[in-house]
Parts: sequence; C-alpha cells; structure tokens
Amino acid sequence: MRKKIFVGTSIVITLLMIAGVFFSLPYYVSKPGIAKELGPIIQVEDGSEGKGSFMLTTVRMGRANIYSYVEAKLLDYVELYPVEAILHETETQDEYNARQLHMMAGSKLNAIEVAYKKAGYPVEYQYKGVYVVQVVPEMPAEGKLQPGDRIIKVDGQKFTSSENFIAYVGKKKAGDQIELSVERNKKNKSVKITVQPFKEDPSKVGIGISLVDDKEIT
Repeated sequence: MRKKIFVGTSIVITLLMIAGVFFSLPYYVSKPGIAKELGPIIQVEDGSEGKGSFMLTTVRMGRANIYSYVEAKLLDYVELYPVEAILHETETQDEYNARQLHMMAGSKLNAIEVAYKKAGYPVEYQYKGVYVVQVVPEMPAEGKLQPGDRIIKVDGQKFTSSENFIAYVGKKKAGDQIELSVERNKKNKSVKITVQPFKEDPSKVGIGISLVDDKEIT
C-alpha cells in the first residue's frame, strides 16, 4: 500500500514539474545569453594582432514559465516584463518572432551598409520582395497570409519597396481583388485577397498586413 502511495505521489510530482515547464505566465523573461569569442569567426586580411579579446554578447528573452519567473524574482540580472510591454495589442507570438527576426536581419544589413560606406564603396541593393510581419485580425489577409511570408509579386508585378506595395494596393477600391505570389517555407503559392476599408480609417483600403522590405546588399 505504501509503495503504491509513493509511486502515485512521485507521478503527480513529476507531472507538476513538467507542467511548470510548459505552462506560460503573462510575462516575458530577459537574461544574459552567451558571450562568444569573435576571433575564430572574423578574419581581417593583413590585420594586426591586438591585446585582449572582442566578444559577441547576447541577451535571451522568452515567455516566462513558473521556473523562470521564480529565477527572475531571486536573481538580480534576470528581469520580468508584462506581456503588453513586449507584444503589440493584437500581435501573436508568431508575429513577434517574425518581427524580431526581421529586425535582426535589418540590423545586420545596416551594419554592412555602414561598413561599405566608411570603406568608400558604393552600396546597391537587390530587392527580393516584402515580408509579412503581422496580420491584422478581421481583415482580408487573416487566414490567407502568415508572418514570415514573402510576397514576391502583386498582380504579376514586382515592387522595389514596401512603400510601393502599399501605394499600389491603396489605389484599389473596396471590393477589388488582388493576386499575390507568395513564398512560404520555400514553396510558392498564389493567393487572391479582396481589398476592404480599414476600420480605424474607412477612407483607406488594404488587406491588413504590416510589411518590411526583403533586400540584400549586392
């Protein structure tokens, strides 16, 4: 009998511990990540040896569970942020992840551009389309587009910036349909979406997405 009670108690405790890992709290937790030596990664031709080291440091952020919440309360260098301080009002976790990835990509692109300009080289871009970073709820794109989708063409046309895309769609009338060529998970597909007015500004029309440029320096 005691053995059965012990086994049952152990199972319950194990399940509670597992649940503590997967149960998300309405917070994000931020803490120090890795510090990686850049010497083996970056090589400078005809460079001179210097003293000390140059390291890439990172910060980790993710949704808090019970354990990370307790850790943040006990340790000075781990911080908690309410969900509303991280996510936009209607933003999902997938949209947040897509936004962070494209912010990182944009940051790297800006760094390369600054380096080329400082070295006296001209900078030219190759535009590949636009990326979807957010889909507005209850707008036509909901259920048809996802964060991370790359829009390559609109009605068979290519655009060189998200501003041109927005201007093209903005000239449509409510009820007009546009056809998007979309790349998702390395597969191409065609999506037809009807344009409709925005609730916050009925004088403007769209499909309900936030965009960033997909480009690289050539």
